[in-house]
Amino acid sequence: MTLELHDVRKRFGGVVASDGVTFRVGDGEIFGLIGPNGAGKTTVVNLITAYMRPDDGQIRFEDTEITRLKPGQLAARGVSRTFQSLRLFEGVTVVDNVLIGRHRWFKGQVPLPFLGGKFEKAQRAAALEWADFVGLGDVAAEPVDNLPYGLRRKVEIARALALEPRLLLLDEPTAGMTRTESDEVAGLIRRIREHGITVLLIDHNISLVNQVCDRVAVLDFGKVIAEDEPKAIWQNELVRRAYLGDDEETMTGADS
Repeated sequence: MTLELHDVRKRFGGVVASDGVTFRVGDGEIFGLIGPNGAGKTTVVNLITAYMRPDDGQIRFEDTEITRLKPGQLAARGVSRTFQSLRLFEGVTVVDNVLIGRHRWFKGQVPLPFLGGKFEKAQRAAALEWADFVGLGDVAAEPVDNLPYGLRRKVEIARALALEPRLLLLDEPTAGMTRTESDEVAGLIRRIREHGITVLLIDHNISLVNQVCDRVAVLDFGKVIAEDEPKAIWQNELVRRAYLGDDEETMTGADS
């Protein structure tokens, strides 16, 4: 089992952001975590990746408890993530942004590409491979500032992959993308799985969730209210009320 959360709780003052969250993600699975705005999805991601600490509960990665580890320790174990809001280095090329994701392999060394040493060349070559993997090979030398939004999103994914993780958390990877761009990301997520990487996907894009996820957990007010295969999850009355409401057009999109 790659990832396990058991009765995870997080409070912010009087607000309960995570209320006994429990789910398991199997090896090589693409697992979706969805829910309405404010349901607590990003809080769960932050708890898993140690950007926050839970008040109660347990988080395990590959059968080892990681509840109290720090982000750098998790990265060293093979856990990587993207963010809802892009966190790219402006004025820096695509490949150098991706290179930053290689920090797990630096082992006290700092890659300085202009020095041209063996270590620098190896790390840069790996960064170029991941840039090419997500479809950015032709623009690897371009400053990220010059790229359209959809490609900038892919830079964020490539940087997370450059860590060579065993678990990748994608937080709203298609936010702001066109339908065509989202479909490209769907294909990319499948190829990521083919590399033996387990994926936890957080996204509002129902079509994407239906296309790529093996199973889905639905959060509402910090609680997991349902867990099932994508096609079945939309038939759950609690999910329809919490996530989809009474909008028949939205319901049709979910059922298609």
